[in-house]
Amino acid sequence: MRHIVFDFDGPIFDGRKAAETALRETVQHFATQFGEPSLSVTGLPLYGPKRMISTLYTDFGVHERGTIQEFYEERLQQIERAIGIPPAVRSQLDRLIEGGFKIALYSARLVGNLQPLLHDLGLATYFGVPELGCMPKYRKPSGDFLKCVAAHYGVPPKEVLFIGDSDWDYRAAKDAGAVYYHAAWTREPTAESARHASVAVNSLDELLDLLRDATIYKDFTADESALWDSVRLGAFSFYAGAGISVPSNIGGWESHYRPLLARVGAGYLSSEADLPETLQVLSARTARAQRMFDEFRDSFKKTHVRPNAYHFAMLRSAADHVWTSNYDDLFEKANNDGRVGRCVVRNDETLLKELATKLVIKMNGDFESAHFRADLDWGLVFLQEQFDRAEIHRAEIWRRFEDDYRNKSLIFVGMSFRDPVLRRIVAVARQKILRTKRNHFIITKTETEPASRIRQVMFAENLERASIYAIFKDTYEQIIEFVLRIAMVSCRPIIGFSGDVGQGISEKDADTVLDGLMTTPANIATICECLGRELARKGFRVTSGCAPFVGIAAVEAAFELDQTRARFYLRRRGGSRYEGRAQAIVALGTDYASMRQRFIPELSALIAIGGRTPAGQVSGTIQEVEMALDRGIPVVLVASAGGDVKAEYARLRNRMNAAYPDASLRRVVTEINDECNNHSANELIDFARDVLPSRIEKIVSTLAGATGTFERPAECIPW
Repeated sequence: MRHIVFDFDGPIFDGRKAAETALRETVQHFATQFGEPSLSVTGLPLYGPKRMISTLYTDFGVHERGTIQEFYEERLQQIERAIGIPPAVRSQLDRLIEGGFKIALYSARLVGNLQPLLHDLGLATYFGVPELGCMPKYRKPSGDFLKCVAAHYGVPPKEVLFIGDSDWDYRAAKDAGAVYYHAAWTREPTAESARHASVAVNSLDELLDLLRDATIYKDFTADESALWDSVRLGAFSFYAGAGISVPSNIGGWESHYRPLLARVGAGYLSSEADLPETLQVLSARTARAQRMFDEFRDSFKKTHVRPNAYHFAMLRSAADHVWTSNYDDLFEKANNDGRVGRCVVRNDETLLKELATKLVIKMNGDFESAHFRADLDWGLVFLQEQFDRAEIHRAEIWRRFEDDYRNKSLIFVGMSFRDPVLRRIVAVARQKILRTKRNHFIITKTETEPASRIRQVMFAENLERASIYAIFKDTYEQIIEFVLRIAMVSCRPIIGFSGDVGQGISEKDADTVLDGLMTTPANIATICECLGRELARKGFRVTSGCAPFVGIAAVEAAFELDQTRARFYLRRRGGSRYEGRAQAIVALGTDYASMRQRFIPELSALIAIGGRTPAGQVSGTIQEVEMALDRGIPVVLVASAGGDVKAEYARLRNRMNAAYPDASLRRVVTEINDECNNHSANELIDFARDVLPSRIEKIVSTLAGATGTFERPAECIPW
């Protein structure tokens, strides 16, 4: 944040002192001639001369007010220039400019009055925007001038900082979407601005210290490489906080917890930072504790609230354990809707009996299995007292968690740095877990307001002492995309290739555009080689039948990059001869249907290209596409290459609307198919090498978080 707009009177110049001095002299000068006004000059809003005199001398005539105003304006100009700018303020402005900050003024004064005053004060060259933010063009509380500053420097308004001291200043910043800091040192009376400001700054020196630290902490983030190492090895667990439920319209402080406190008659405590402690003191009386228990239990029984991509992605990932401190039932709903098959653990008894390795562990329990008791032993962790006893009452859960903390990477999502569960985890780690095999990570949104960013990074640096490293993303959308990618990579997705260029094509025909195709077999082979190689580079496994120019080209290219990421599928006693180097799986049957029944269901996505089928026969390429669509497997049709895929493109493209019930997946798949179709045959090689692999990655990561059930294995398929 390098663009700062100051209100002039107060933050820069002591306009109130000048006005009150001039008013007192004016009142004294006209006391004998006209009498004294009934209002005091102290505490009046800092109006312009005409409105100031009209307000003070409201009972006087127009001629009298005119005479008084002329005197006041003359004395005000003289006093303002006599007061001047303190050397310390000039020095601080110099430091801002030397530090590369761009500064501007937004004042309620008329431009004709402010311009000569700046010149006389020696400030005319300090402010870099071509015009001053003054009346009559710019009038507070409009944010138009702040938007003008943002447009001038080519930044969004949220990267403009407005330093003001009045409610109009705050409203102007809010109108523009700029950040507002309150200049508390001016002591200007306000109703809103000091309360709603991002920060109340007590001096210009304090502001400069804040901006200095904001520059230091701006680019702080952890190295992601260790996280991806753990994900690829499957040596990680997710930890889901309340933030993952916000997209499902549950779990947020403002929309959930604050109204609940109001319903139990304690809304006045909603500003308290520590919720467990607040709930603890509210539970001292049994009747109120019972009411609070019932209200919170009922608040999580929302049948219309559905799980979102976070829940599905974490459940479908290769992580053995998904830990959560959430009290809602969204993981249970996602587990059932997606038929993922994880066991949900709420207490020590279930954990000790459960032999499955794929678990959702509700670390604090939930209200579904809880029961109210006057002694506050509810069978869950909710109040401060229950947090204090959790390691005793839930010893097996904490022991399992400590094992994960020692041996795996924990990936925290949807948790704030102030989360009481995170504080407890850090405390336990510092007491009991002196060494971990892997680092842990917390994924969080970057704060853009400087003071909040400083606090955020300070928290992050402190967490590193417990081997927890912060990875910052600019938006919540980027966080969900990151989580989807983690889930995708952990499962080592399988991309299948389907297609052919016709039977018996010799090498001499490779550079000829054959009937039905839009490009040569050699170009199709190059397209498949590029895709196979780049997909393997991204960690995908590549599979296909053994068709020349398509399957062989793709699988062999992946094999050259990494032998563990390539595999063929064959039928017994087939008509073609296998000469590939990659591992081959031979289906039990002798027909193509047997091979396809093994090949298609294992796929995360299918790429179909070409297909030249003799008249009167059924296209095997289209059969494989149909099988994939029947199972909800994403399909990418490279129609521009021609063949059966092009001939059937419109029908298959329409089928996708029904094949993918999840709206996000349907949108991504259809958009990418349209993009493929819009490239000419001559553009396909570059597109396949430079663009399409990342599009496939987008499809498969979206699939990881898609709602609903897919007829494909939920767990990784071992090779």
